[in-house]
Amino acid sequence: MKKPTIMLLGTNHFDTSMVSDYKVTEEMDIFSETKQNEIQEVLEKLSAFAPTKIILEYPSKAQKELSKTYESYRNGELQPQKNEIYQLGYKLADMLGHDAIYAGDFNEEEGIPDIFSFIDGDSSDIAEKIKDFFDKWLKEANQKLSSTVCDSLTFMNEPAYVKSMHQMYIDMSLLEDNGEPIGAKWVMNYWYYRNMLIYKKIAELTTDQDDRILVIYGAGHLYLLQQFCKEGDRFIIENPTTYLTRAVTANR
Repeated sequence: MKKPTIMLLGTNHFDTSMVSDYKVTEEMDIFSETKQNEIQEVLEKLSAFAPTKIILEYPSKAQKELSKTYESYRNGELQPQKNEIYQLGYKLADMLGHDAIYAGDFNEEEGIPDIFSFIDGDSSDIAEKIKDFFDKWLKEANQKLSSTVCDSLTFMNEPAYVKSMHQMYIDMSLLEDNGEPIGAKWVMNYWYYRNMLIYKKIAELTTDQDDRILVIYGAGHLYLLQQFCKEGDRFIIENPTTYLTRAVTANR
């Protein structure tokens, strides 16, 4: 039986003021002529994948809001936004003539330990290792942002980077608070659960064996989403670096 195809594209958050991540990269001057040309290059490369649906890191419960905003974008009524939802999602969907764009995120933290505040105040070896990882990651990620958008995205989707990000979450599972497995609770009850719900939503939105699904998400999610897609055996999985490293053809 023919399977639909999926491509998971990991990104940084272009507009850091709109996210609450523990550590965020420096912001690119996304509206500069140089960066807009680089964004266009990425869009042209991603268009070669020919997605039939684009799924974004946007709350699933706010699908109506996303649809309304995308419609405003297509009508030329939406003010330009820095974020990757606008710069990659809306632009690519419109370029390809898509009438719809899809929200795939679940991010409910009620009852979940505030793990990052705990890490900041913890001096255990594992907490220090995690803080050191974030410091090194932030330095390296900011250095990559000085390159082109395409090169930066390629770096974030390389297997070594994806694995290193996931390793940090595995390390977090070892955190304890006076014998309480606070880290394991956060990793299982929030992080794994959130990504499983994202995978479930992707599967629900895939309604045709000829679908070609492009998922645009924070790069930290890639390892688990790739794992779930492989283990679920519902998709043919394509790697975005295959497209990002190709030269743009003259007729595109």
